[in-house]
Amino acid sequence: MKESFSPSSSETEVVVQATPEELQAMRESYKKYREAEKAASPERARAQAETLRETNRAFIANRERNRAKGKEMSEEEFLLWEEDFAGDWERLQEYLRKGEISSSEQEADIEEPMFFTRDERVLHETIEAQAGNYYHKRAKELREAIAASGVEDPEEVMKPLSDFYMQVNEHLRFKYMSHDDLEYEYGGDYASYDRGRTAAHNNTITALNRINDLARRFGTTPFTPRNFWTSYKDMKSQTPAESTRMRYDRDVVEEYYAIAFSDKEQQYARRRERADRGY
Repeated sequence: MKESFSPSSSETEVVVQATPEELQAMRESYKKYREAEKAASPERARAQAETLRETNRAFIANRERNRAKGKEMSEEEFLLWEEDFAGDWERLQEYLRKGEISSSEQEADIEEPMFFTRDERVLHETIEAQAGNYYHKRAKELREAIAASGVEDPEEVMKPLSDFYMQVNEHLRFKYMSHDDLEYEYGGDYASYDRGRTAAHNNTITALNRINDLARRFGTTPFTPRNFWTSYKDMKSQTPAESTRMRYDRDVVEEYYAIAFSDKEQQYARRRERADRGY
């Protein structure tokens, strides 16, 4: 290192200058550090996915113990679980960035441990789904934050909230469509019906992601601790790991809105029951 002196009226300033050789050594050292971080990041991300799986399992077990005692989990306790989950998810995403994991195939393979069930009853009990209990409170907080922000045309900015509700209704319409309705609308063309139902489901997921992003933008609590994949992601054939994640995400979002809009779900279910009875 070279030292140079810059005299001033009050004191002498010492400026330390690195030699070209020292600068090169520092660059090489940092390069090796980044390469080591990149190499280690995929395994660290997978370990984080395993942690997320165990957090969900512990949360479900805790709810079961509470029910056995005739208790319900408080909002304060739920928020602690949700914050832990969200923090671990962010760490996982940071590892993906450090590992330069950019393809959905790689990401799905790394994250696979956290998508641990296809049982709808279990999915209903997960942290992501149970966040549906707080949908209306979070929607109110988001509307208030937007209104207070001074943003131009706040009603337009709030529109994703009504879009989400409309998409939920559209998917419920498909989900509880009676045989007679299906015949009337599709003439027995089940392939067209399936395409319509899949589109409605994907649109619901997209709408939920948008209101999550809107909440983050205005500093309120996101509606769920992470965003979800649609089955349209990348518009290509799916690997088994991608298929697992997409199926999990589709089902857990359905459980989320079944909780958030339980009255609407029950309304459609009763309508279907009456149609099946024929009166």
